[in-house]
Amino acid sequence: MKSKRDLKKESLEILKELEARSIATIATARENRPYSAAIHYTVAGSFVYFITGEGTQKSKNLSGNPYVSLAVIEKSELPIGIQAEGKASIVTDKDEANRVLANFTKVWYAIDYTPPVMNIPKGKALLIRIDIKNIQWFQTAEKPENIKMKKIEFNYTKN
Repeated sequence: MKSKRDLKKESLEILKELEARSIATIATARENRPYSAAIHYTVAGSFVYFITGEGTQKSKNLSGNPYVSLAVIEKSELPIGIQAEGKASIVTDKDEANRVLANFTKVWYAIDYTPPVMNIPKGKALLIRIDIKNIQWFQTAEKPENIKMKKIEFNYTKN
């Protein structure tokens, strides 16, 4: 059995894989009806952040059920996939929001891209924080015996 320290190290490695990307599919649910959508996200510690508008299907679903799952797949020579589960909440702390929004801006300028969330009317945007509870990473291989997979459950958070 792995030690807590080893599990934390592995979870941070997987979070770094998540941090190296910026687009995911998020799944939410309301009244037993699933919904998924593409989001732009950023990572800070063991939190994933994204922006959505008030009144969107995502925000409506999250108001009744804060539990989400994320999926990221990167098509490359050997595709990489990341799946995560967590609990979402609206960020209300202005300092936290400013730090996260600065990171979003840095990423968007670096890739010369204006995401659709920039069209949300002023005062109608919600910054959502997902506290990741478990995360799984895999990388395919040419031979089945070489496929790499890690699954981590963790219940720590850090800012």
